[in-house]
Amino acid sequence: MWTYLAGPFLSLLPQRWRAGLPCAVSIHWRRATFISGAIEALASLCALVVWYSYSVSRHTPMQIEQALRAHPNLHPSEMQMGLIGFVFVALNAVTWVICWFWLEGCVRAVRAGEKVHQLCRFD
Repeated sequence: MWTYLAGPFLSLLPQRWRAGLPCAVSIHWRRATFISGAIEALASLCALVVWYSYSVSRHTPMQIEQALRAHPNLHPSEMQMGLIGFVFVALNAVTWVICWFWLEGCVRAVRAGEKVHQLCRFD
């Protein structure tokens, strides 16, 4: 039970801190780490979708409007406007932080899954 309730949160702690916990013996740390990494990766993907939607609907139109005021002779097409919006979102620091959490969650889940797979070999 501790593996699925508290384990994903406690797996974020360093190993020597986890060893000192009273429930450390009853938690399957690799499973807990896999669950934690998978939740982190999925939550990051959801956050990226929400951030992209928010940014494209709020920040990007303001930035494009300011750029067009500075250069009134430009008349970008819809495709160019979409590309500009994508570039604004891709270069934003929030996007990079969200992508870092996604990558870190994927790496943690894959590494924990590999170790669980190695333990369950039937050679």
